[in-house]
This record gives sequence, C-alpha cells and structure tokens, in this order.
Amino acid sequence: MMWYVRRGEREVGPLGEDALRALVGTGQITADTPLWRDGLLAWTAALELPGVFGPRAVAPLTPGLPLATASLPPSSPSIPVAPDSGAPEASRPQVDAVPFEPATPWRRYWARLIDIMVSMFLVTVMTGAIRPSLTTQLNAAVGTRWVLLLLLLPFALTLDSLIYWALGNTPGKAVAGIKVLTEDGRRLLRAPAYLGRNFGVYFFGLGLGLPLISLFTVIYGYRRAAAGDASTWDRFAGSRVYALSDDTLRTWLAAGLYVLAMAAAFALGLHAQHKRSTYAATHAPAPVLQQELIQAANGVNAATPKMIDRITRLDGARVGPGSLFTYEYTLTNMNLRQLSPVTLATLRWRLSAHVRQAVCSGTALKPMLRTGTTVRFDYHDRNGQGLVLVSVSSADCGT
Repeated sequence: MMWYVRRGEREVGPLGEDALRALVGTGQITADTPLWRDGLLAWTAALELPGVFGPRAVAPLTPGLPLATASLPPSSPSIPVAPDSGAPEASRPQVDAVPFEPATPWRRYWARLIDIMVSMFLVTVMTGAIRPSLTTQLNAAVGTRWVLLLLLLPFALTLDSLIYWALGNTPGKAVAGIKVLTEDGRRLLRAPAYLGRNFGVYFFGLGLGLPLISLFTVIYGYRRAAAGDASTWDRFAGSRVYALSDDTLRTWLAAGLYVLAMAAAFALGLHAQHKRSTYAATHAPAPVLQQELIQAANGVNAATPKMIDRITRLDGARVGPGSLFTYEYTLTNMNLRQLSPVTLATLRWRLSAHVRQAVCSGTALKPMLRTGTTVRFDYHDRNGQGLVLVSVSSADCGT
C-alpha cells in the first residue's frame, strides 16, 4: 500500500507503510495532515483513516464504487472529482510505478555502519600489506589513531563502491535487506554514479568524518529520510535506497550484527594487550637492563608515597615479573563499592585512554619503552581495591 502526504503546496510520496509510520512516529504526520492512497477519492485527514495512528488496517473503499473503479487515482476520468477536491494531480506516477518502497532511516543507518566497518577493515589490511609502518599507528595515541582513520575513510568508501559494482550490493545493505537502485527502482547504479554517491555520503552524510560536523549531517539526513525525501547524495546520483522486503527484523539483525562485531573487535584488542603483557612477564630482560629497572624502581620508592595531584597518590614502583615495570597509584576519592558497573566501566575506559595518551605523547618513559619494557599503571581505590591495570608497550605508541 503506497501513500502520499501533502505539506502545504508540496506532495511527498509514494511512501510505503513503514515510511508512513516513521513519519507518524517522529510527529511529522499529525491528526489533520492530508493523506491520500489508492481507493480514496480525495485528500483525507490522517485521523479519519483507520490504521494510521493505530494498528495497520486498510481503510474502507468508498461505498457504491466497484473495486476496479475505486482503485484508480482520484483524478481518473472515470471518477468525477470536484475541482477543489485537492486530489493528487493526474500527472503523478501511478502508485505501482516503483516496485519497492523506500528503506526506513534506521535500516539504512545500520547498513551503512556495517559497510564502513567492513571496508575500513579491508583497507587497513591492504595498507598493512603495502606499508606495515602505517598500521602500527593504530596502536598509537588516540589523536594519531583518529587522524589515520580519517585519512583511510575515503579509500574505504572507494572500496565500498567496488564491492557494489562487483557484487551488485554491499554487505551491510544485503544484511539489512535494502539496495541502492536508480530512482525508478528498476536498475543498479553504474559504478561511477555509485562512487559519486559515496562521496556525497562522505561530505553531506558523514561530514568528512569530523565528529561535531557529522553529528549535524547525520541528524539532517535522518530527518529527510524519515520524511520520505531523497537524501542530498541520492538526488545528485539519481538514486534511492529501497527495501527489498518489509521485514522489520532485518533492521534488528543489522543492528545486532554491528554491535556484535564491535564487541568482538574490542575483545580482540583486550586479548592482544593481555598477550603482550604475558609475553613481557615471561621474558626476563638482559642483566644490565634488569639492574637499570631495579635502580629506577628504588628511586621512585625512595620518594614515595607522594601526591601527584589532589586525588592521585603515587605509592611506589616494582620490577617484574620479566620485563615489566609497574607504578602503583591510589585514587584517594574513589570507593569501588560505591561505583555502579556502568560508572566503573566508564572510569576504566577513560583512565586507560588517558594514561596511554599521556605516555605516548610524553618523553619521560620513551627510553624505557624502547628497551622492550612494558610499563604498567596499577590503580587502586582508597580501600586498596584494584580499579584498573593499564599496560603500555612500544607497540601501543607506534615506536
């Protein structure tokens, strides 16, 4: 069932059931918004049509009209319509001109995230094969890593275009059950048109990957898609994103797959860090280096405990096992028992990121890292309970 929506002098459509409900859910269709669909003689307020604001239902056809006649557009010559009835113009395409209905915004959003994740992974692998030194920067400080990812994003979008050209669809859109087609919904885009569309997404959808700008561009793109309008990049490419089926489970499937993949990537990162720490713990340093590390720890212990700032106390340092050098800290304002699991997880993540960035951007510990030593920062709360253990090696800083 395809719908048209009137907004002032502008008509939007045809829209499928999912697109119509998306407009209702975002408040863009109100009780007095004029709607028209196959079987109605004139524009009708949304409140008067069963199923628009409640469960899906088919509005009854006009009494006395044969089914074949009632299914024609209201401007058909076989149905007399008053000039001021406001029915859709006869020049509009028939409701069955497009074989599919436009994809809903969230379905497109999760599909795009999966596509970016897949193409970024492939580009990173290829970059590592060509120039391994670049991929080591992914373990560097947060700022350096972010700049590298921004530089790789255009290459990932180009690769995404090649995948579409070769396979006829991209992985994320295939999972979500959607596809980018020409505006009439009957043909695939040519490779140059899809590449241009992707770079339209890069500029007008992702905001060049810049966090603050991309926030506004994503919101703007969502509002256009929810209203049933073509996005900026689709207008340039003469394309639309169509749903190959109305199965809403596809949206949840795409979202779940993306979240699962990101969780797996995070777990692999933690596993790799643990492996590096285990390696450092089981490989003893050279005798000379061992002696230097012991002397460094003794120097720290001679001056501790001391407050680093108003809430952080350095309690001492220790060497081993293997080539590990550990600083011990206490956060005097923290009580582990009073922290919720979410707060604790956020604290650990932020503290780990801050420590790694400080170590990698500073110079004090660079000589120790270059010797193959892994430096650890062991944080406890005021009761001696462990909060977080952060390990930093030369690989984390790209050195």
